[in-house]
Amino acid sequence: MELFIILAVLAASALICLLMIIYMYIEAHLNRLLSYELNIEGLPAAFEKVVIFFFISDIHRRKISDRLLSELKMKPDLVIIGGDLTEEGVPFQRVENNVKKLAELGPTCFVWGNHDLQVDRDELTKVLLKYGVRILDNDTYILSRGDALFNIVGVSDVANEQDDLKRALAKSAPGIYPRF
Repeated sequence: MELFIILAVLAASALICLLMIIYMYIEAHLNRLLSYELNIEGLPAAFEKVVIFFFISDIHRRKISDRLLSELKMKPDLVIIGGDLTEEGVPFQRVENNVKKLAELGPTCFVWGNHDLQVDRDELTKVLLKYGVRILDNDTYILSRGDALFNIVGVSDVANEQDDLKRALAKSAPGIYPRF
């Protein structure tokens, strides 16, 4: 009887582990487009109307699908690649295809993620610059509408101690967002 209980517990544990692995696999390969509306008080009048940011991160090994991009309702004012565009072992042609698709949506910025630092940084930089992507390596991108300006601050990977918020903020246009 004791052996039966031990075997039952082991079998249940194995089943739970298998279900967790299946769940994690599905989540890792799931592409979904989520939409959020943020209301930020005190913005310059030019930014009180809709500003569309398309933020994407953790692409890793995936191919960005045309189907996913076709779900966008409006052309973004800015595309932000928030890190982990790639990882070790991903062919650079796949990365380049992904970057090209994103850059075709509109002005594009990129912030380094921990996995991006595991690949040839010079090669990845060449791909990004080829498609006009602005690399925010502790830097600021200034979005403008008429005379109104809005800072988009990109801080590099914290996990690898590449971050320097003070340096990034120093490059912001004075008197405009972000405000702390």
